[in-house]
Amino acid sequence: TTNFVNQFSLTLAYKMNNNEVLDFLMERREITVKARGELLNEVIHENRFTLLDLIIPDVNFKDKKGLTALMIACRERNDEIIKILLQKEGISTYGFYNEHKRNLLMYACQFGNLEILNLYCKIRPLDCLVNGQDIDGKTALMLASKEGHSELVRVLFNQEYTEINVKDRLGDTAFIYACMKGRTEVVRLFIEEGSRRKLNRGLENIDFNAKGY
Repeated sequence: TTNFVNQFSLTLAYKMNNNEVLDFLMERREITVKARGELLNEVIHENRFTLLDLIIPDVNFKDKKGLTALMIACRERNDEIIKILLQKEGISTYGFYNEHKRNLLMYACQFGNLEILNLYCKIRPLDCLVNGQDIDGKTALMLASKEGHSELVRVLFNQEYTEINVKDRLGDTAFIYACMKGRTEVVRLFIEEGSRRKLNRGLENIDFNAKGY
């Protein structure tokens, strides 16, 4: 009964824009993770970013599904809140935001958000995690290449650990995706990058072979 009353009170205070009552209620020990998480989801969905600090004193709070505010914002494609969260001290960029097991880096690369990618790079270096793969084996570089986001491809190429020949579950690479989608500028960048790596680092050139189609 107590939990129901608290949830009802939270919802009512939120809907009535009564931040003073909301603040008082959020300080109560009886507020459950479920109640706080449901309110957090609603705040992000409705883009009421001024309430973030009130709802989650811990920027890395997780709701009942294990999602942080940052991952919920990715799921909702709320770039404004993503940028706000990325500038908060101690923010964690780990976690997946959808059923494809995609993370923040993959989000930025899929939707071509250079600002978010640059903020991400300021928080942490793009070490071996830059080659992380989603449930289908796609990397951030594959997603950026597939969508033709050449500026983001350039940023990824400038990261020391970015591997250009990672293959997805079908056996295709980021370069092949760029070719299949007709992303001419990205294809040109790959050829230049492959030559540069072979010349300067002694690494293999790009893999021109496709297996997924």
